[in-house]
Amino acid sequence: MPKAKPKKVKMDMDKLKINFDNKIKELKDRAEANKGLEFINFWVKVSHVAPRGGYIKQIGARAFGVFIVIRSYMSKDYIAFPSLSTIAYLSGCSITTTQKEIATLIKYGWIKKIGRAKNPQGRFGNTEYLIVQTDVVRGTGDVSFMKQTPLLLSTDGE
Repeated sequence: MPKAKPKKVKMDMDKLKINFDNKIKELKDRAEANKGLEFINFWVKVSHVAPRGGYIKQIGARAFGVFIVIRSYMSKDYIAFPSLSTIAYLSGCSITTTQKEIATLIKYGWIKKIGRAKNPQGRFGNTEYLIVQTDVVRGTGDVSFMKQTPLLLSTDGE
């Protein structure tokens, strides 16, 4: 039995180019709309002072993990607004636990709630957090990311 020849499909190169050009335009428009809103640090530097100075012990390991997640979304203005579900997912906590740990971070002065972000349609979105604790944890977005921190609370090795 002879094999059936596959049908030749003629590609419409003009249509393909139009789709490609439209996709490039869409990506450029999206990048322009997000300009200044999306800044994710490439890395976060945690000073030796965080564990040795009792900072992590004071707020707890879960709260510190939540802080690192929020901190990774920080802009150059020290503002971050990831959603609760994003924070919960990336920190490995439930949303309820995440809310408790955010309250702990606020209580100890690591972050402040400063309002709610508005989306392009003018509706309110995620809560905005101001990162207050910048001496113990720094990232590539910080101007002073190479400075040593003078915050050593305990020098007895604890």
